[in-house]
Amino acid sequence: MRVSVVRLRRAGLRLRPHELESATVGELTLRQREQTSFKRLVSVAELTETYGNSPRMVIVPLFDPVLVHVDADGFSLVGIELEPADGRVREHAQVWRCRPMNRSSPSIASDVEVAGLATRPRASMQLGRHGL
Repeated sequence: MRVSVVRLRRAGLRLRPHELESATVGELTLRQREQTSFKRLVSVAELTETYGNSPRMVIVPLFDPVLVHVDADGFSLVGIELEPADGRVREHAQVWRCRPMNRSSPSIASDVEVAGLATRPRASMQLGRHGL
């Protein structure tokens, strides 16, 4: 599924609307894979873009993703982001705000209202106990 993703946290901290980065666009895939940091089979959400014949990740993957919010504009996934640091691995909470994209959409910037993500009223049901 082609989506635009805005990451709502940095190093586990919730970002303010003016701190949000531009959306990243790619193919969202959910799958299971072995992860040595967790020492078990984990679910992982990946956002990839194909360059030549091979897909490459365009943002850090989201481990153990959980769907926590769905509305008419898209959905939110909560999970764990891994960051290598000093020979160790840090685990940070992360939220992806995902908006499905039309493959023929000419402008990524016009499709994503970054500032509106944090202020849009939540009229739909939230799943789970994870807050955005």
